[in-house]
Amino acid sequence: MAWHHAEDKPPTFEIPPIPEFTDPGYYKYKRVRWALETHIQEMYENAVDIQHFAHVHAMQIEKVNWDGDGPIATLVLDLKRDAAVQSNAEGETSFRSFMYGPGLSLTRVTGKMHGVSIQTLTPIDDEKCEVVHTYYAKKSEPAGRAELEAFFDYYASDWELDFGLWNEKVYRPQPLLAENDGDVGRFRRWYKQFYSTDVGIDKF
Repeated sequence: MAWHHAEDKPPTFEIPPIPEFTDPGYYKYKRVRWALETHIQEMYENAVDIQHFAHVHAMQIEKVNWDGDGPIATLVLDLKRDAAVQSNAEGETSFRSFMYGPGLSLTRVTGKMHGVSIQTLTPIDDEKCEVVHTYYAKKSEPAGRAELEAFFDYYASDWELDFGLWNEKVYRPQPLLAENDGDVGRFRRWYKQFYSTDVGIDKF
């Protein structure tokens, strides 16, 4: 990992070890890379946009919880949907995501099998970023190559469904929120710790 600070200050937090990265029970399966016309804060804000999970991703949400604690935030998402390539026999899928600061996140996906995605978000300029996913699979999974590919491709396609939104989204300091949109204010107050100047994102 690399640390960059606009004022050349040293790192303010440590990234905890990611067990699957060194666990001999897992192996690196695949890596994908995208270039997007968006700010990395917009991408993380999806985690608290509860309504978009149903309307964009066709998820029937059973449980959702986002919580920010210091530089690390967690997202718990349990859902049902018609996705045999990813869900278990009951149609259930679970996501456990951990956001380590503004540029690294880890998602554990369980359903038809167990998978891990390590996501890196690198800003290129104010409105352009590079997103890289590295997928890890469990060696003990009985799935064949085709099932494994379908499982991870479906996860990647969930991100791709958001690309059109991220590429066109306009940031509003005081957004017009609909009922059940999620706690955008709490998310932005958590995220502001990663800026070295006051960007005025906690005024609602």
